[in-house]
Amino acid sequence: MLFSNQGPTSPLSAGFTVLGIAAIIALAFLPLFAAYYDLAGKAPVKAVRNGIEYLPAEQEGCLEAYWLHTDLPIWNRQIYVVRHACTKSGGHCGETDSISKLNFENDSALRIETSRGGIYRLDVNTLRVEQAQGSMICSFRE
Repeated sequence: MLFSNQGPTSPLSAGFTVLGIAAIIALAFLPLFAAYYDLAGKAPVKAVRNGIEYLPAEQEGCLEAYWLHTDLPIWNRQIYVVRHACTKSGGHCGETDSISKLNFENDSALRIETSRGGIYRLDVNTLRVEQAQGSMICSFRE
């Protein structure tokens, strides 16, 4: 038995009791780990190179760079423009074009892919953006 008032009857059952308790604790913390690592959905979008972490900014179409060990910001760069021309309440159509994938093609060229098929290259040394596919202006209308 996992929990018993009689105590373990052999060393083998004591081991099962410890494993059972460890399993219950692990299952109790599983939702926290799932939320942190976003196991239910997609993984966080980011790229890391030379101690710098690159990730989408809160503003649509922008990318940010942070020092990995201190979490201090280095720069924020607009990669493409997202224009919402909606007359619905709140002025937002509900559509978006977010950065969905980041990876380095070489030491300085960061490839940026968006949820609507746009592909851009950012030179992380000069912050120059090159459009490979899609538009530099993404417009949404009602």
